Amino acid sequence: TTLNNLAAQMVQAGELSAAEKNFQAALEIWRTMGSPDGVATVLTNLGDIRMTLGEIAGARSAYQESLETFRKNGEMSKSAYPLVGMGDVYAASGDFANARNSYEEALALSRQAGEKHESSVALADLGSLAMQQGDLSAARERYQEAIQLRESIGEKSGAAEISVLLASLAIEEGNPVEG
Repeated sequence: TTLNNLAAQMVQAGELSAAEKNFQAALEIWRTMGSPDGVATVLTNLGDIRMTLGEIAGARSAYQESLETFRKNGEMSKSAYPLVGMGDVYAASGDFANARNSYEEALALSRQAGEKHESSVALADLGSLAMQQGDLSAARERYQEAIQLRESIGEKSGAAEISVLLASLAIEEGNPVEG
């Protein structure tokens, strides 16, 4: 877990290549130890880095293996994390139907588990997807719900980030003072 934590700090510092190497090393350790949960968690982190680096195929592979590992081990609520990642992969590839399905499944699992943070992530992604597709009303609803969830768990910066998306939506609607 030390390598995983170090890699996470490197991500925060913008050192993505170094973080990816540390996640790879952590992945090998978890595999050697026979820890499916550790493997799946690190794979999700690797998927996130690969998405940030624009490595869509690598991200898809990492998220898919993470999802399969969580499911195989009965960790259904944790499956929400790689499902959001898969939604991002699908959206980046222009496959909006599968993106929506992934985000909605992640949302359902997160809600079932009482995971407000991950629910808000899925909602914000559903909002962005709706906005891309011109369904501004659905986008507004998803963003507002995501903001409420973030605020309810004290994540002010996360709520602010989603508020920026809501403001972008207001501009798209031709109402820039709202949002």
